[in-house]
Formats: sequence, structure tokens, C-alpha cells
Amino acid sequence: SEGLTYSPSGSGYSVSNSAASGNVVIPSDWLGKPVISIESWGFSGFSGTSISIPQSVTQIGSSAFNSCHLSTLVLPSGLISIGANAFKDSDLTTITIPTNVTSIGHAAFYRSKMNTVTINAPIPPEINIDTFFEVPGGLQILVPAANLVTYKSTYGWSYYQSQISAQP
Repeated sequence: SEGLTYSPSGSGYSVSNSAASGNVVIPSDWLGKPVISIESWGFSGFSGTSISIPQSVTQIGSSAFNSCHLSTLVLPSGLISIGANAFKDSDLTTITIPTNVTSIGHAAFYRSKMNTVTINAPIPPEINIDTFFEVPGGLQILVPAANLVTYKSTYGWSYYQSQISAQP
């Protein structure tokens, strides 16, 4: 998509929004190297229609989608970490956290409009107790059935144990 900015990052590039709007498709590579992360504040305040994140992205930076006006966003299966405040004050109502995610930063979903968070990771990702603070009532956290007890007793997750249930 036009309106994106790329910066060297490790073995590839990170991406941020400079002027993109509408339906944004982030490419899986730039100048022959993979796009591996969404920069901190990269899409903060984005009010376009949709963002397509490639499978090559393994990291979402801090506040990357802060105050973003998307109602849904598909996270790539290769994602490993979600930064602090990544979806703070966003309009997201549902999200699925992929299997490989190992950490979700503090206040990642603070004051978002989240209703349902589906987590596919068998090992609970590292979180803080403020990860879902001030999310409107009715937040449902769905985890793999075989790992329900582990989630409910793991630091951070135990704070939300009344909202955690097994995936159908």
C-alpha cells in the first residue's frame, strides 16, 4: 500500500503508517527483506477501513494500534510479541491471539472496546494484571480447553479468571 514507511529492523524491516488510508495491505517483504514488525505508534489513530498484516510479522510495537478505529484485525500466525498499550483505546471488539505469542505488554487492551479475546497459545503468554483494564463489562477470554486450569492459575491471567473460559 502507498503511504507506508519502512525502517531497517534486525534482519528485515519494520513498518508504520505515514499517509495510508482505506484498505491497507502491508507487504511481506520490502527491498528483498521481510517485514517483521509493526513500529511503535505505527498505526496509532488509524481510521482506515482495514489493515492486512503479513505472516512475516513477529512483533507488534508499543502503542502500534493505540486509538485505532478498526473493529476487527487479523493477527499473523507467526506473531510472537504484542507491545505495551498496543491496542489501548482502540475500537477492536474481537481478536484472536495466535499460538506462538509468548508475551502481551502491559495495558495492551486498556480501555479498548474488546468483547471477545480468543487465545490459541497452549502456554499462557506473559501478561500483567493491567492488560485488560477498563475494558467494558462482559469481556470474554477464550482459551484452549486443555489449558483452562493453567490460564486461571498463571500470574496476570488469574486476575481475569472469572472471565476466562474454554474455547467451544
